[in-house]
Amino acid sequence: MRKTFLFILWALSFLSLSAQQGGALPADKAREVMQKLTRTASEIKSMQCSFVQTKTSALLVEDAVSKGKMAFRSPDRLRWEYTEPYSNVLIVRGDSVFMNGQQQDKAGSAAGRIQKAITGMVTGMVSGRKLFDENMYEIQLFDDGKSWRAEMQPKSRSMKRMFTQLTLQFDKLSQRVTEVKFVEAGGDRTTIRFKEVSCNVPIDNSLFVNR
Repeated sequence: MRKTFLFILWALSFLSLSAQQGGALPADKAREVMQKLTRTASEIKSMQCSFVQTKTSALLVEDAVSKGKMAFRSPDRLRWEYTEPYSNVLIVRGDSVFMNGQQQDKAGSAAGRIQKAITGMVTGMVSGRKLFDENMYEIQLFDDGKSWRAEMQPKSRSMKRMFTQLTLQFDKLSQRVTEVKFVEAGGDRTTIRFKEVSCNVPIDNSLFVNR
């Protein structure tokens, strides 16, 4: 009987812990975690990594997988380069965006606007600027065990026309973004996973020059 009672207590404790890990954090704890993540991001002056981007769409027979490299230098220099299965380079310098050497207008195509939104988000996430902007997003933070997960819904109509949810995954140990997920307004999903990350390393200025 005693063993049965102890087992029930252990099971209840386990279930309670599992529920806490998967649930949304209380507002005060979430704010504390967001402050830590923002502080870590703001300390990054440069960053290089590779990435794998996966796009899921009802119009595609199978997921579209792209690979590439990213370079960031504070405060607002970003190089986003696709290397597989095609070659494409997007460079951000402040408010200016260049695709394969050509400056992009602010309107552009829907796909172009989404790509600019993604790269703009990445720049903000890496630099710590507007990482958790509660004027722009409804934000919930979750404890996933070894990582934090931030689920963010845009508030403005213009952003809602591009995507309905942004999810950021943060490694608890490094406190850096490891994965970004976008759910577009039409239901398409884009997931970007960052790999081989190096922070605060010298980055040649030539990477941010149009060619």
